[in-house]
Formats: sequence, C-alpha cells, structure tokens
Amino acid sequence: MTKARICVSLLALPALALLVTPASAHVGIGESGGFVSGLAHPILGVDHLLALLAMGLWSTALPSGRQITALAGIAALLIVSALAGVAGLALPYMETGIGLSVLILGLMLSFTFQRLMPGMLMVALFTLFHGNAHGVEAPAEVHLLGYFAGFTMSSLALLVVGMLVGRGVCEKPVLRVAGGGIALAGLWFVFG
Repeated sequence: MTKARICVSLLALPALALLVTPASAHVGIGESGGFVSGLAHPILGVDHLLALLAMGLWSTALPSGRQITALAGIAALLIVSALAGVAGLALPYMETGIGLSVLILGLMLSFTFQRLMPGMLMVALFTLFHGNAHGVEAPAEVHLLGYFAGFTMSSLALLVVGMLVGRGVCEKPVLRVAGGGIALAGLWFVFG
C-alpha cells in the first residue's frame, strides 16, 4: 500500500466514525468471551479507536526514548481506571469526557500542539476516561483477566499504529487535516 493510500485511509476514518454512534459501537461484544470482548472494545468503539489513534499520532512529538514510556504509562492508566470501573467507580460525565477527548486530541493534531507537559497531562486525563469506560462496560459474564489483556493489547496496537503513521507515512499537512476530521467526529460524539 502506498503512502498516499494510507493517508487517504487515515483521512476517511473520522468520516466513517460519524456514521456510528458511540452507544451502538459496543453492542454484542460480550458474547465472544473475555479476551475477544476486550480486543473488540477499543476497535468497535469508534470513539476509543479515534482517541487512541490520535494519541499515537500526537505522541510522535515526544522524544524517541519517551514514546515507549508514554505507551507503558497509557497502558497502566487504562488498567487502573478500568479496575476502578469494574469496582463500581464510574467517572462523572464519562461519555462526555470520551467525546471531548476525541475533539481535543483532534484539535491538538490539527493545530500541531506540541507542548509536551500539557499535552501529556491531557493524554493522561483522557486515558482515565477511556479506561474507566472499559471497566464500567465490562461484560459481567466474561473472564476479567482475559478482557483486560484484550483491551490493553488492542489499545496498545492502536497507539502503535498511530505512532507509525505519524512517524513517516503522512506529511504534516495531511496529519493536520486528519486531526480536523477527528475533531469533527469528536464534536459529533459530544453534541450529536
């Protein structure tokens, strides 16, 4: 696949996200088993998918050595906040926070926001919302260890895909346009 096709695919993803509502994206994944349900949750939940890809794209602004640390930190925050969700602690305005994360991450890409500390703090906050949703929405009938392993693996895979695309597949103007598309999808999630 050529660079141009990958970039066009990246631009099409936010547009496709507008066709799916966040609530319908999570229907029926609990019937597959813990690991498969966990794998599916961040991918079928288009709000999670776009946020994780945007986090990966934005993380290319980090120095190379800190990118792996950022991945590990995001994974740890996902797990901790998902455990809180399983224990019954749901963050207030969780769905609004998730929608806003997509919007703000898209804007961060669109306007090439590269201030590292504020950006990392926003990514950490957004990760708490997404992880908490994974825990709150964990199907009751599945094995939780498998579910946690599944959503952690697919979340990390989406982050890495975003990082790889951001490192060299697309030029900065294309990433800015993709960020604008992600931000529009975020607007839809919040207000649609």
